[in-house]
Amino acid sequence: MDSFQLIQKNKVAIGLKNVTRAEEALIDEYPCFPVLQSSLMLEMMAQVGGVLVGASIDFRREVVLAKIANAEFEAAVGTPSALKIEARLVELGEDAAMTSCEITREGKRVARSEIFFGLFERLGDDGKRSMVFSEDFMESYNIRRLIQDSKGAAC
Repeated sequence: MDSFQLIQKNKVAIGLKNVTRAEEALIDEYPCFPVLQSSLMLEMMAQVGGVLVGASIDFRREVVLAKIANAEFEAAVGTPSALKIEARLVELGEDAAMTSCEITREGKRVARSEIFFGLFERLGDDGKRSMVFSEDFMESYNIRRLIQDSKGAAC
């Protein structure tokens, strides 16, 4: 993931990824025909979905990938490609959440998935720090700055 474009609590999060030939995973796996692996697309959808769930609960608990209920890959993603990764919150409970995610390139869907997340108490050594949403992660992606409440106003 290169950046997050939007994080709207309880609704949607959007991430952006530019896929270039310089991506090591592409070059190592497919040197003559570099395409983005489906596992990396799933990872991107899980990251965006996980941040959406985390923002929706004000990062009070850890958000951990629990299950990929469904995943479809409709087109190969070669280089260069500008991808938009969108996650929508489908359900949010005390101990679990579900997101519906999709990746588009130039407005056309290339992948989609339904991802379940488990919500757990803080996993850090002291029970106060988040291992999932570390300060480095939050700062490097400007997560707190991008969060909006469900009405669209910045928090």
